[in-house]
Amino acid sequence: MVKTTDEVIESIREAEGMNPEQEENFKQFYEKFCYLESGQSAKKVVDRVFLQKEHA
Repeated sequence: MVKTTDEVIESIREAEGMNPEQEENFKQFYEKFCYLESGQSAKKVVDRVFLQKEHA
């Protein structure tokens, strides 16, 4: 756990250079929990709620 801004920055810098095991763990996590992420969530909500459009 980090408590200061400097520690946050250092933690981010360290995370940018993941080792192969961390990369595999991240890939598995992403495939399990984020596979539906398309970056279009807000557009889909606006289309559905305000414009009554449906997405396939």
